[in-house]
Amino acid sequence: PPAFSPTQLSGLNFWLDASQLTGLTNGQALTTWTDKSANAYVGTAVAGPTYQTNVLNSLPIVRFNGTSQYVDFGNVVNIGTSLGISVFNVFKNSTGGNGGIIAKSISGPGAGRWAMIRDTTMQYFVSIDAGAPATASFADATTTAQIVDCVCDRSTVTIYQNCNLRASTLNVSFISLSNGYPLYVGAYPNGSGTGPQSGLYLNGDIA
Repeated sequence: PPAFSPTQLSGLNFWLDASQLTGLTNGQALTTWTDKSANAYVGTAVAGPTYQTNVLNSLPIVRFNGTSQYVDFGNVVNIGTSLGISVFNVFKNSTGGNGGIIAKSISGPGAGRWAMIRDTTMQYFVSIDAGAPATASFADATTTAQIVDCVCDRSTVTIYQNCNLRASTLNVSFISLSNGYPLYVGAYPNGSGTGPQSGLYLNGDIA
């Protein structure tokens, strides 16, 4: 069969692919990263996450240092009230420590938030109102490359690791996935959405 591409999925809103980055040499710092969906959102790389060649299956990755590096896309991917959202990421957490992988959120109460993050456990959450979010999580200290797939529909929030179901929780509301928060890759926004939350930078790779 032909190789799979995310563009085969209807409703594709955001797609980053390190193998699609061009004009970079091994170890070079990113300045921007452009979303490959039809939206073509452009993220600003902060503090220079680096492009590394031939790391995962002979393909490149983007490496984050766990202390200061991330990509800020601003307030994008507002998808309103829909059937839900699916998010997947091929990444490596190099230390097994905490770190935001991708998040359109703030640290603290707020409606319409979603995030894939490791904070003691590997977590995926969707906040359907300003109260406690619906969160699926599982114990994980994996330090090798993995695929984490997260799905939220009108009934459940579910998280998979390497195609294995790891956790699921009830989602009891029709959701609006629009908010005024930034979308960060490699970090998790702070309580005001003006920068990353301390201690939640990713130390690892995103493919």
